[in-house]
Amino acid sequence: MKKIFEIRMIVTVLILIIALNYKPLPSQENFEGILGTIDIEPITSYDLSQRIKIILKSLDLEDNVQNRDNIRKRTIDLLIEEKIKMLESKKEEITVTKPEVEDLLSKIFSFPVTEIGNFKKFLKNDDIDYDILFEQIKTEIKWKKTINKKFSGLIFPNPEKVQEIIAEYKKKRGSKQYNFSEIVIQKKEKSWSEIEKIVKKVYQILEQSSNFQNVSLKFSESSSSLNGGNLGWVSEKQIDNETKMELEKLDKGSFSNIFRFKNGYKIVKLNNIGIIGDKNDKVFSLIKVSGDADVINNVNKTTVSCDSNYDEIEKEGAKFDLINNIKSNDLSKEITDELENKKVGETTKIIDQGRKLFFLLICEIKGGELAELDPNMVEEKLYNEKLNLMARTFLIKLKKQANINLTIN
Repeated sequence: MKKIFEIRMIVTVLILIIALNYKPLPSQENFEGILGTIDIEPITSYDLSQRIKIILKSLDLEDNVQNRDNIRKRTIDLLIEEKIKMLESKKEEITVTKPEVEDLLSKIFSFPVTEIGNFKKFLKNDDIDYDILFEQIKTEIKWKKTINKKFSGLIFPNPEKVQEIIAEYKKKRGSKQYNFSEIVIQKKEKSWSEIEKIVKKVYQILEQSSNFQNVSLKFSESSSSLNGGNLGWVSEKQIDNETKMELEKLDKGSFSNIFRFKNGYKIVKLNNIGIIGDKNDKVFSLIKVSGDADVINNVNKTTVSCDSNYDEIEKEGAKFDLINNIKSNDLSKEITDELENKKVGETTKIIDQGRKLFFLLICEIKGGELAELDPNMVEEKLYNEKLNLMARTFLIKLKKQANINLTIN
């Protein structure tokens, strides 16, 4: 018993020594107290409070009790990871300059570097400590340099794998593909009811924020979170059935409801739809024929061509609008699906637009040529995927090895 008491006393004294010798940034001098340590690095209540404010701001969420509660646990996890990244970067003696940090800040928050003074004032109005944010960004840059230093020389894309991807691409060229993002909450050791509660909280945040990229970055448990959840272009043949069914329901720019898949729960956002190998968007010249149900049904049965004289038909109540050079990306999903396999001179089905009905007559199609796949792009993609995976695995390993001593959950 005496031995255990002595050990506890030693640990307490060490924490106090660390706290007394820790030199905070000027803006940290009023922190409320130490919440614990990650190895030798203290975590203060000021650290936590500031990061909660930064995350709320980045998610465009109101700073209130409910939102703070919703993100508190995830903020603690991210703070732990941040301290671990910082400590590992110190071991590797990684350096970062002030201009590097300011440049990345300007890109993240979309302001010219010359306006850094106004950006500081903007943060101050929201009671956000610029020095804390600066150190956060600095740590992320250091971490990226650390990962590159440790692993970049170990990654060599297999030439056979590159050729295999190119051959597969040629088979799929011309078929549909989706550009989408995801938020994934994985089951792992948790019960289904536990992860359902977590994903519902994330969905509440997403509904308020509508910033899918930042929500994924902060909360998703998939490796895609490193890219804000974005998976880039994926062939429909490579997408699992549950995800594909949800994507098919969405308009571009919208996100799905929560849905369950084999390994957990997921929310997806549809960014775009395209054809594999498209060099550029298809561009259409169309005639939109609109009117009430009786008129449209009657017109649709007559012979309609791009060279027709519509004066007589217009007298019967139909309206004809010429739409020149419209990109497929500027059209709704329902219309792009209709136009997908149509040829010049053909018409779409009749589409219900509330009180009005319409159909489209295709007069010209330009673009949409199919491109070859650049081997260099394939190599770069494989390299980045492997580096991201190694970075995540390495961080998990460091986290398991770290001496995490916190008085909060």
